[in-house]
Amino acid sequence: MIRSIALIAALVAASAANASVVVNTIDMEVRNSNYTVTGSESATGLLNEFNSGSLVCSQSLTTLSNAGSRQSCSGPIRNIATRFDIKFTMDAGADVIFEMGPDYGRGAAVLVGDSATTLTGDYWWGYNWGRTSEIITFTAENTTGSDLQGLVTFLGFEGCCGGGMSLRYSTDGGSTWNIATAVPAPATLVLFGLGLMGAAFGRRKLA
Repeated sequence: MIRSIALIAALVAASAANASVVVNTIDMEVRNSNYTVTGSESATGLLNEFNSGSLVCSQSLTTLSNAGSRQSCSGPIRNIATRFDIKFTMDAGADVIFEMGPDYGRGAAVLVGDSATTLTGDYWWGYNWGRTSEIITFTAENTTGSDLQGLVTFLGFEGCCGGGMSLRYSTDGGSTWNIATAVPAPATLVLFGLGLMGAAFGRRKLA
């Protein structure tokens, strides 16, 4: 089953997109860090800890597959923090499951707006989606009646040794999966205020 924490996230409502869910941008940032997640941090506190480290690299990715400090920017593999910002568009009534295959040996967090779910312990997926106890999930349902543009951040800290990370998503309850690949939002996309989206996230566990 999935251990998750429910929340209501304020997200920007947007006109349009024909697909039920489209990943628009994937931004990765890596910094030097010795931090370990305690489980009591706020979203602001985690971002402050992340930003306090010196910058290793910052990139916009086309695909989030086998990405990381060493893999994407020839950076270090020890004492690092890696952040992925995923911007996506959802049609009205759509729902999505994101699964992150991480290497966050010192804990992780999923951030949506000012809300954070912190996950303590060692998260290493070993390039195997079947290792369900190591996969970090984020699920969202657009219940607003309008199309939405949302942002979710996966953030974590690593002591050693910087394995490649991947993100996939499903719009049919997990029957089929797509590796997250950026498809820019159309220039005609118009933002028109705030909507509400039901969301949940956590760590997958074997039943």
